[in-house]
Amino acid sequence: MLLELVAYAIAVLLTAGCVRVHYQAMKLLEARAATKTPGPSLVWLVGGLMVAHALEIWLFGAAYYVLAGTPFGSIHAGSTLLDSVYFSAACYTTLGIGDLYPVGPLRAIAATEGLVGLIFIAWSASLVFLHLQKRLEW
Repeated sequence: MLLELVAYAIAVLLTAGCVRVHYQAMKLLEARAATKTPGPSLVWLVGGLMVAHALEIWLFGAAYYVLAGTPFGSIHAGSTLLDSVYFSAACYTTLGIGDLYPVGPLRAIAATEGLVGLIFIAWSASLVFLHLQKRLEW
């Protein structure tokens, strides 16, 4: 029970880190995209958002890698850093758990990551929509 609570606390810290990364990236990207013509500004904005999402996936992936093999559990059938990042990407994008899956309290972090990814992808989509609405004539 205590390990699950600690796992949720770790998930909250990871979420806070991701919020910081995503907010700062969106702020920087929107300011930069506003100075470019519509076509290149959209490429800049979407490309930068993809990098931000990748950083967030790697943040969770690094946490899985560090915590795997401890009392927090493991990622079944995955033992490398790239396995952890792959698992993180599957959780973040809410594709679902397939060939790799968490065992033990790591499940709490994986469940939280699915919510983080869902919210952040929608947050990014709303920024792109608002950018297009401001910059393009329909």
